[in-house]
Order: sequence, then structure tokens, then C-alpha cells
Amino acid sequence: MKKGYCLLLCLAMLLSVLIGCDEKEPAGTNVPEVTTHEHSGGETTVPSTGNPGGETTAPSDLQGGETTVPSTGETTEPPVTTAPPPETDPPVTDPPVTEPPKPIVDTAYESIQCVEASGFSEMTFGKKEDKARLTLTLPSDWRFIKRSNLQYEIYRGGSIIGFLTWGDSADPAWEILKTEKKSKNGVDYQVHIEKSTEGDTASYRYRLSFSIADGKEENEMTLCVEYAQLSAFSKSKLQSAVKLKTADSMGFGLVKNSKAKQSVLILGNSFIGSSQVGTIFREMTRNNGKNTSVTAIATGMANVATYAARSDILSDIRSGKYGVLFMCGFYSSSQSDSLDVIEAACKASGTTLVIFPAHNESASAVEYAVSKHPDALYLNWKGELDTLIEGGVDRWDLCVDDAYDHSTELAGYVGAHMIYRAIFGTVPGGSVSNVISQTRVNSLLGDYAKTGAAHAVGDTSAILFE
Repeated sequence: MKKGYCLLLCLAMLLSVLIGCDEKEPAGTNVPEVTTHEHSGGETTVPSTGNPGGETTAPSDLQGGETTVPSTGETTEPPVTTAPPPETDPPVTDPPVTEPPKPIVDTAYESIQCVEASGFSEMTFGKKEDKARLTLTLPSDWRFIKRSNLQYEIYRGGSIIGFLTWGDSADPAWEILKTEKKSKNGVDYQVHIEKSTEGDTASYRYRLSFSIADGKEENEMTLCVEYAQLSAFSKSKLQSAVKLKTADSMGFGLVKNSKAKQSVLILGNSFIGSSQVGTIFREMTRNNGKNTSVTAIATGMANVATYAARSDILSDIRSGKYGVLFMCGFYSSSQSDSLDVIEAACKASGTTLVIFPAHNESASAVEYAVSKHPDALYLNWKGELDTLIEGGVDRWDLCVDDAYDHSTELAGYVGAHMIYRAIFGTVPGGSVSNVISQTRVNSLLGDYAKTGAAHAVGDTSAILFE
């Protein structure tokens, strides 16, 4: 009975093991044959199924006995652990931006009370041998005293308040507090506010630097004046009226046609005859070694329409006989239509057409003709004479005291000088004409013969550096 009970117990245990193997062994795995042996020692041994020498022991109900169950060969996988993430550098953050402290700008000058001007004068500045002229509007009580060829001192009420220099006068002893870059009427300039300190005393000034372009050459003129001497209104007045007359604005090299140096035609009326502009120009060219043919036709009471109807003159123009035509005779807007005919003849031969009004012509008629003929050049003889008179030249040195105020030989000299500059790009040199002496010209027109700057003639306010 006891043996049968033990046998059943062993079979039950074996069946439990086999069922466990079926659940855990993968399909197709061979289960080893189980053999039981009876031992006198009261225990049953089951061979191991996978682990050599390994066995599983279970307690037996038999006294002093125990049951050993063979190992199934199953291994327990170690718990899966997740590797820590790789170490990464902490995110880079820019250090907080700290703006440098703003420099302390001295604005003490803003509280300075400035002197207001009682009036203003237009003044002209330049270099004697240069053709460019700078015009500024300044307080009329400023006085300019020459100290050297390149510098003038500026006085007001008997005290020196600044200086004017041909060139740059930047001074390291003066700290620049503020700079403004400006441009007006083709003139580039800078306005600096500067400070100089001596001990506990601070001084402030304006330094205005003007760029003066004369053809390819560029010069600089500098005006330095105490801050208190140029009020806001005076400064505004100065800046609003900056002007520059250059070689171009004075007609130098206006006519580019090389044929103009060979043959010139001037058409007009009795003003051409009374002024002898053609004769004076012819003598200018000869006395300066130019071989230029000059034809001047003066028909009494003639205007542009008169010559538009002259088939012989139009035929000569079309044939290319002349390199340039200086046309006078604009007394009404209808002259512009007549100029169409003359302009067509000029274009047919490549002749340069220049509108060249005499002194008694209508300014509005001239302006209308200029606007309607943009291809024609414009050399304002009338305007040049008016500028000279406004500058102080006696009107009756330029005009004959008659019913029409015909132009004198001095006016003819001015016209011839303009034509010469326009064609040859320079002023005529030496004694230029037998019609009027150079001595008389110089006594009445000052430096005009050397510069061609009508706006500077007779102007006592003109400051010319040497």
C-alpha cells in the first residue's frame, strides 16, 4: 500500500513536470525519457533535463525521505534595465547683453543766447584764378579783414568773432560735438558745433566747411565763428541761400562742336552793330593765336523771323559753312516758331545753335524759346549785362543814351568774352581788341577779363583768396 502511494505521488509529480515542460518548451523540443528507480533509501531520482548535475529537490511525505525533481533547464532572464541617456552639454545661452553707457554729450551751448542780425548781405567768395564762386547770405554787420592770402578775420562791433580760410581748418584742440551734412543748389557742406576747454572755461563755435568744385578740381572753404554770433535765424538764412557759380554756369566750354573753333556766325540787329561784338571777338581770336572765321550780320530792326525768311543765309547754314550760330532777336513768343526753321537748317548740317539774346530783348520771349528748343544751347548775353549793372557797373558804360539804349563797345567786349569762353573753354589773354583798350576794360570791369565772373564785378563784398 505504501509503495503504491509513493508510486502515485511520483507519477503526479512527473505529470506536473511534463505539463510544465509542454507550456514552456518551444514546439519541436524533445522531452527526455523519464525513468524511475526504487531506492532503499526511500527516494526517487529523476534525471536532469538540461543542466548537468543540476537537480530540483522537493520534500517527501515519507519519513526521512525527500523527492528530487530534475531541473527543466529554464533560465531566468535578468531584468531589463534602460541605459541612462548620454550626457549632453547644457544648452548654451548668450550672456545678457549689456549696452555700453551712452556717452555724455555736452549740450550746454544750447542755452547760449545768440546775437540776432539786423540785416543780411549776399557775399561772394572764391579764389582769384578759379572760375567757381560761392555765394552766401551773412549778417550785414560782419566785417572781413584780410590777414593772409588764404585767411580773413571776421569782426563784429570791433571784436574778432571768427575767421574765414581757404582750405580745411579742423583743429584737434576743438572737440566736435555735433555734425550735420548738407547740400544746397549743388553745394555740399558740413556744419560742425565744436567745443574747446581751457581750464574751467568752455568755448563753443560753428565750423562750416564748403566744398567748391571747379571742373575736376575740388577745393574747400571754411567759415569758423563763435556760436553766439550765429543765431538760429541767421544760420537758417545762410543755409537757405547757398549758391555756387561754376565754369559750366559761366559758359566755359559750353559749345562742344570742334567746328565752332573754325567758323562762327552771329545774327542780330543794330545791337550787334553798335556793340561791335563780332569785330571784338574776331580780334580776340587773332590776338590769341586762333584761326577762326567770324561772320556777324546786323540788320536794323531784325528779329528771328527776319533770318528765318533769308533763304541765302539758311542755305549757307545747311551747307555746313558755320560750326556754330549765335542767334539774337527774341521780342515775342512768335519768334520761337521762326526759330524752328533756323534750327532745322542747323540740324541738317550739324551746326550748333546758341540762343544769344541782346540787351533790349524780351526776357519772357527768350525763356519761352529756350523752353521750346531744348536741343539749342543758351548763352545769356542780356543776363550778363544786367548782372554787371546790378553789381555796380554804370549802366551808361554798357548802354548808349539813345531811344533804344543800344549796347556800347564795353557791352560788345562782354559778349565777345562770353563767346570766346563758350568755344575755347577759357578766358582770352592779353590785349584782345583795338575797338576798346584793355586798360579801359579793366578799370570798368575789374577782374572780369581774368575770371568771366560777372557776379563778382563791382561787388565790394567779394572775398577773393590769392
